Amino acid sequence: ETSRLEISEANPVDPVNPVRNENANPAPAAHMSDDELSAGNERLDALARSPNPSDEELAEIVATIQDPSCDSNWRNYCLQIVPELIMNIGADDARSDALWDVLEYALLQYDSVFPGTAILGLDRLNESGVLPDSDLIDQILAVAANERALPGNRVTALRLGAERGIADILSSARHWAVNGDDEYLQQAAIACLSDIGGEDDIILLQSLLPAKSRTISQ
Repeated sequence: ETSRLEISEANPVDPVNPVRNENANPAPAAHMSDDELSAGNERLDALARSPNPSDEELAEIVATIQDPSCDSNWRNYCLQIVPELIMNIGADDARSDALWDVLEYALLQYDSVFPGTAILGLDRLNESGVLPDSDLIDQILAVAANERALPGNRVTALRLGAERGIADILSSARHWAVNGDDEYLQQAAIACLSDIGGEDDIILLQSLLPAKSRTISQ
């Protein structure tokens, strides 16, 4: 299988930086109300179902995802439809290149929710047959192990790793079960060990029973 992703912390992805047509599509506000986000999400849903989105629409999605001055929830909404756009226009279509690049960009934005959203998107692309298993597994493992990634991103990676039965995720699960800097992260790590761990993990899980947090012990 040929890898679709070429990404590493040593060789970070530069922003794609497509030109935004400010006359036709001014940059979204730094903060959007719930009503604005709801209306915008309806437009994104329609775009995600479009079999032939325009180049301008694709460029706008990519530009918004990479624009830190835009509302963070709106940027994440835009990121969520990238897999559908790739599948609709064709994974090997030249117009998909910027969309693949922005997924790679998102995977390295550790101080945001982007990595978790991106690996969920990669999971959908893998299920559709356009992303090799190895690419998906590599990114799940990378996010799960990265202490710079927000805990929620690591939770998403651990859950996906368990669902996929990825044995290599267990080293991260063992680490975060003991050293997790967030209760939900510890819960996800313990659940991962319970789902796909081996006999040795039973001892580790038993050692966590006296934990101060009642939630963790349960």
